Amino acid sequence: MMLDLLNLIATSVLAIAAVVIARNANSISQNANELADHSNQISKQAIRLEADNQLIEWGQRVLGCASSLVALRTLKQGEIDNDDFIQKRRELRATLYALKEEGQMFFRVSGNLDGTETPPALKAIHELTELTHGKIFRLPTQDYDTDGVRELRRKVRAVISDIQGRVSDHWVR
Repeated sequence: MMLDLLNLIATSVLAIAAVVIARNANSISQNANELADHSNQISKQAIRLEADNQLIEWGQRVLGCASSLVALRTLKQGEIDNDDFIQKRRELRATLYALKEEGQMFFRVSGNLDGTETPPALKAIHELTELTHGKIFRLPTQDYDTDGVRELRRKVRAVISDIQGRVSDHWVR
């Protein structure tokens, strides 16, 4: 009888221990699942952050080029040699073309950039490249080219606005 009682106690202790171990294993499993979910969320956020970073860097290069265009357009006759002006305009236009092509990769757009489906930043860069054509972006005159500068700045604001709308702002909040 004593042996039966000890067997009963031992069985009960083992059963209780098995329940406690099972409960702890379940809790550990749930914690592991939550950690995996958080890890996946962090990975997705890291990928999004990298994409945002690349878009911001591209946008900064676009804005740097566009700012140089505005500065070139604000020059008056005599402030820059004609050959230097033409060379600088060509360099900036070539840079804009390269940035436009890079932007087409970002936005996964190919072909005509005049369509309604074209992202505003790409459309503005396309229009900026058109504005730098030698027939439009002429040599400096004695008068400040107010309309030309205004048009360039309008395109720059379109690029900024589009990039701001695409980049996550969760870090601002």
